Amino acid sequence: MLLAVLVPAATSVVATTRASARHGGADDGKAAMAKPNCTAKCGNIEIPYPFGIGHGCYFGPQFEITCNGSNPQLMESRVYVTDISLEDGELQTMQLIQRDCYDSQGKPNDTEDQSKGGLSVTPPYTISGAKNILVAVGCDTNAQLVGSRDNQTYTTGCISKCDNNPGGYADSVDKNDTFSGMGCCRTKIHPLMNSLTLKVASYKNHTEVHDFKPCGYAFVLKMDYSTFNKTSFQDLHETHRLPLVLDWQIREESCAFARQNNKTYACKGNNSICKDKPSGYICLCKPGFQGNPYLPDSCKDIDECALNSTLCNHGKCKNKEGNYTCVCDSGYKNLDDITCIKVSSAKPLKISLGTYELELAIYI
Repeated sequence: MLLAVLVPAATSVVATTRASARHGGADDGKAAMAKPNCTAKCGNIEIPYPFGIGHGCYFGPQFEITCNGSNPQLMESRVYVTDISLEDGELQTMQLIQRDCYDSQGKPNDTEDQSKGGLSVTPPYTISGAKNILVAVGCDTNAQLVGSRDNQTYTTGCISKCDNNPGGYADSVDKNDTFSGMGCCRTKIHPLMNSLTLKVASYKNHTEVHDFKPCGYAFVLKMDYSTFNKTSFQDLHETHRLPLVLDWQIREESCAFARQNNKTYACKGNNSICKDKPSGYICLCKPGFQGNPYLPDSCKDIDECALNSTLCNHGKCKNKEGNYTCVCDSGYKNLDDITCIKVSSAKPLKISLGTYELELAIYI
């Protein structure tokens, strides 16, 4: 087993998921993203190669997707896949929320078990430090994250306290939904972590805030999760998982090293390129092309002129491989390949200086 997540076997998922596989500079569902003769989707989630469902459909065992109905899982783990990005080398999964609840007497709610919350991954996966944040919600709440990377331990956390909060959890975010309201805190997490353990605790067992916030919550959340707002805070007690981003890459080697072995080099076709990542590499289509750079000759030219009719003001758009040019209208000329400017007109002006006569050109 290359990857495991420590979560209960039966946990409901309360979050909106979407299917997308971005690639090469443009989103285009028409491009063939799965390996030929392989299943392209699990439920409504696209599974682009190097990921795949079934023997022979993935680049390596660490990219195998198990599809049982509509919930794709990474290998045979309990990591639920909700989005795969080829362009960014990212995979979105759903991670448990940790909660810390008390009754009016300050006694812990025994149904809230924190012992099974955590995440552990192995190459080619790491927990994204750039795309995730640690969030704590509550008025007597201390959230702590302990992570590991290369056998080193990292600890971070934040504290959220408030004396009163008549608006309930809705006040935990400001009008821009940026986690900067009352009863909420957030902080960055360390990059390239292989595992995390998340704990949430209370200083006074919520005895002073029980009437309006009997629970504290802690979770690692995808930073730009656009559907998480004031309503989501009010529904936290009924929400079990939220999206978290994993980084992935092909092998633990650089582009320069990988190119030396054409058999194992993952970037295929003349229009694919290699991009180094901190612990490996990913493949992209060249700018102006779209498709799946891991499949032979899948990166195809984008016809920018057909996609955008507003290109080439004062000219006609002409597509070319990897780009486009503007053929300027009469009275205009090219400032560059894609910009047309008006042609200047010149009127001569004669000036007499004694016996000399000068002719100047004044441009209008």
